[in-house]
Amino acid sequence: MRKVLGCLGSMATLAALIVTAFLSIGGWQMITVMRGPKLPARPQPATPSTDLEYLRQVVRDNERGVTDDVLDQFQKTIRTLSATPPANADTASIIAARALAKLKNAHSTLTEPRLHRLPIRVHWFSDGLVVVKARPEWPRLVGSKILAIGGKRPEQLLEQMTELAAGNNSWLRYRSEYFLVAPAAIAFLGGQVNDFAVSLITVDPTGKESSSSLEADRDVLPADAFWEWEHQLPSDTSFKTNGWKTLLSIENPLPLYLQDPQRLLLLRDLPEFDAIYVRMNGSINDDNISLKQFGEDSLTLITQRQRKNVIIDFRFNWGGGYDLTTKFTRQLPRKLPASGNIFLITGPNTFSAGLIASARLKHFGDNVTIVGQPAGDELQFRAEGFLVSLPATGMKAYVSTARHDFQHPIGWFSDCYFLDKFYGVAVDSIAPDVTVENTSDAYRNCRDQVMETIFRRAGGKDP
Repeated sequence: MRKVLGCLGSMATLAALIVTAFLSIGGWQMITVMRGPKLPARPQPATPSTDLEYLRQVVRDNERGVTDDVLDQFQKTIRTLSATPPANADTASIIAARALAKLKNAHSTLTEPRLHRLPIRVHWFSDGLVVVKARPEWPRLVGSKILAIGGKRPEQLLEQMTELAAGNNSWLRYRSEYFLVAPAAIAFLGGQVNDFAVSLITVDPTGKESSSSLEADRDVLPADAFWEWEHQLPSDTSFKTNGWKTLLSIENPLPLYLQDPQRLLLLRDLPEFDAIYVRMNGSINDDNISLKQFGEDSLTLITQRQRKNVIIDFRFNWGGGYDLTTKFTRQLPRKLPASGNIFLITGPNTFSAGLIASARLKHFGDNVTIVGQPAGDELQFRAEGFLVSLPATGMKAYVSTARHDFQHPIGWFSDCYFLDKFYGVAVDSIAPDVTVENTSDAYRNCRDQVMETIFRRAGGKDP
């Protein structure tokens, strides 16, 4: 009997050790992920007000890594602003955006507000905010720089963006491209709006100024906070903008970052510059090839050609699954010749899994030069969550359930996401070593000043 009891005791001890080890590497997070989010019952009837209350409960029960004080600010914002029930999706979207901004996390955001928008799409260049796409009725606006929106300079409206989204300056500037063409947001940010009509003052490439009054589209077109960058692609038809006039066309001699816009992944050998170019517009599988296979193909080409320079273009790598790039980011530096260089391109849409892949490349590479603009988030952030759809308005929000830290070493008992304990690295910063941003003139003329800068530093000639 003593032997039996002793055996049982040993087994219990072993089981306790196994459970402890499992929990120490993030086992509870794995259980939570498998269990799925905790969702309240859907409100009945579905109205803009009940949508906001449902959002409040979902965030309250699922958002992780946020202090009680910050969570309380989020809840108070919703309760206070919805004391007068919102009459429509536009008003509810502004309330939801303002509340989520209180969470102080770029991922925890309204990914698809339901705002009526003007019949144009815009993008920030180094010289200002420019119309890159417009409905066929407004072709003269395409390519024009916006001097004023509702009587305010775009830069003035941008200063208030912290009220509608969280994140660093790079991310807020990018997110403003959505809000600065939405009358409800323009009004909230301080611009003048007259019954969903907004006045614009623009200047075309010849220097001619003009004034226009634009009315918002009758329909609310789809959007996605993590994919809105697609509007600057040539002839892009994303988000139901089929037939809109675009500044660039696929018929133009496009720079590499804009070529084959339907493909997320692009691999090119550039012998004239002694370089290999690798583009990942997301850490996800493409329709034609898996990301892991693309990574393998890239490593094979880099090994075979032994070019001195490898250019990794992550400027549109908004995220996905960073486990899909761990082998690529670890092995790439080993495949280069001894004097080889890695040039890593980042920008506002280098985000989430794309940001993590950037940190890993810098960690494993001895000669990595980061070129472009600052990434869209910091090295410590919350993510790994889920989307919640709100039935009455159609709004979608992202709720974050885990914390990442790629700036400090993390231990087994850290509260960080469990995969970080296997693949995590610690780098001081991924700020650009060389800051460069395309001008609107460069974009219009199919030049990429980022790549031109890299070629000059690599000792080659401009493309």
